[in-house]
Amino acid sequence: MRIYMRLILGVFFIFPMMSCSHTQKISEQDKKFNVFLDKSFDQVADLSPEFLTQLGIKKHYGKLGDYSEAFRVKMQQLSRKKLKELKTFDREALGEQAKLSYDLALEDVEQNLADFKWRHYGYSVTQMYGVHTYLPVFMMTMHRVDNEQDLRDYLSRLEEFHRVFRETIDNMKASEAVGVVPPAFVYPYVISASQNVIRGQPFTSEGDSPLYKDFKAKLTALKIAGAKNSYFVSKAEKALKERVMPAYQELIAFLKEQQTRATQDAGVWKFPKGETYYRNRLERNTTTRLTSDEIHKLGLKEVARIQGEMKELLKKMSYKGTLQSFFKELRTNTKYYFPNTEAGRKAYVDLANGYYKNISERTPEFFRLLPKAPFEIRPVEKFREDSAGVAFYDQPSEDGKRPGVYYVNLKNMRNLPKHEAEAILYHEGAPGHHFQIAIAQELKGIPKFRRFGNYTAYSEGWGLYTETLGGEMGGYKEDLSQFGKLATEILRAARLVVDTGIHSQHWTREKAIQYMADNCPGPAEDQKEEVERYIVMPGQATAYKVGSLKILQLREKAKRELGSKFDIRDFHDVVLGSGPVPLSTLEARVDEYILKKK
Repeated sequence: MRIYMRLILGVFFIFPMMSCSHTQKISEQDKKFNVFLDKSFDQVADLSPEFLTQLGIKKHYGKLGDYSEAFRVKMQQLSRKKLKELKTFDREALGEQAKLSYDLALEDVEQNLADFKWRHYGYSVTQMYGVHTYLPVFMMTMHRVDNEQDLRDYLSRLEEFHRVFRETIDNMKASEAVGVVPPAFVYPYVISASQNVIRGQPFTSEGDSPLYKDFKAKLTALKIAGAKNSYFVSKAEKALKERVMPAYQELIAFLKEQQTRATQDAGVWKFPKGETYYRNRLERNTTTRLTSDEIHKLGLKEVARIQGEMKELLKKMSYKGTLQSFFKELRTNTKYYFPNTEAGRKAYVDLANGYYKNISERTPEFFRLLPKAPFEIRPVEKFREDSAGVAFYDQPSEDGKRPGVYYVNLKNMRNLPKHEAEAILYHEGAPGHHFQIAIAQELKGIPKFRRFGNYTAYSEGWGLYTETLGGEMGGYKEDLSQFGKLATEILRAARLVVDTGIHSQHWTREKAIQYMADNCPGPAEDQKEEVERYIVMPGQATAYKVGSLKILQLREKAKRELGSKFDIRDFHDVVLGSGPVPLSTLEARVDEYILKKK
């Protein structure tokens, strides 16, 4: 996860992406405003070497970002300066699109300033994210090596690991000073994942470590041989042993020491002002003012509705048992899973690729805007299988040289039911995150800050919406696949109940896991990992259902008011052509589309 980039880029804006799907003439005042936005984007992006690399820009290529508290304070000062500059523009003199950009930029920078007081409340490292896994993955998947200088920059970045890890430990100490310590279950995950990075050559004798293997592969790809090859290998070994290994050793030592002070309490209610903090997290993630009680009740309602649909589907399938007995069968009968072998893992990836091929043939009927960036399905790297999620998407580079990637964790095939593979592919790939993110990056004629950003309720709402859309596009031809779609949907509904239960109603981790087991058909291990995710990322999981319900509601409104004039391609142009925005902004844009279309 790119938590660090989100932090840095969110210092000035949370980078909403707003655009029309058509080129428009803009005034000189709008051009001036756009130049300001681009300059602001470049100024902030320039302070994050990792983000520049993610964009495909080889600037500061041998450096890693600043993770220190001093840097956070510096960026907050920059935010205040930028806010002043933003307010020098006369909003009323701007065009329609520029006014909207102004409003979103103003809201985001003000939120960022307001959220500064919570900077120590997020966990620095967890089983879901942190420098311990992020940096190795970044080096392996983002740091492209095209020449010898790129190799030297790779080595320079390895040298930077020690500083970044020390800054992260300092952040963890600062968090503990205000009463924020991860729950006890987090530590074994992070310690294990950290140990995996420094296992193997040149640290130990058991094969090559992940970073060492990656560096040698990139060196080999350049066809560098002889003495020069030996020189680079020795330099890598030196950096890994003298900078990377001590970084991990210090982090592991700190984690083991802090672990003795961790408790089993799961929710952020345990923090000072924890209730206020959780309300902030719900508002930022859902982009609404829904309270925890309202979200909890919405979740209960959605769980009941989806279970009703499941029961009707079981009747169609001539299943005679109860819903819970079918859940048990899905968890225990091996016919619903590929074997936990290399052949089974390949079969799952092949199945997902097949679904991607099939849905791609139907996309022109439902979309005009299509991504140009390539798309791939890849297994999660071995070293982070223990800590990575089951499935997630990494965006393509701006230049298109790095594809958008749907990562699937194949360590335990019992976490990947066959019947859920189709819905997950639609969500993570096409027409889900790959469409949403790649299209936004490829929009032309708009300021940079509008092409790179994230509103969770929009982006994950879109991903969940496309699971339903996949059926309308000809997917879920088998009843079991349709049940798999309902299984993934009820998981998102249950999240509303469990997330609020944990962080607002003082649920224990065990109670949350039991609720999932009683109401969702997923594998037991998967449900445990889901609950543990909600614990360390408060409020984030509530955005999926809230966002998807809003998109579906807006689509039904457009269909009802436009009648025969409604075209699903137009609706998707409106949603995707604007990029991620708050749900209230999305609603306003759909309302505008309806008025123009009537």
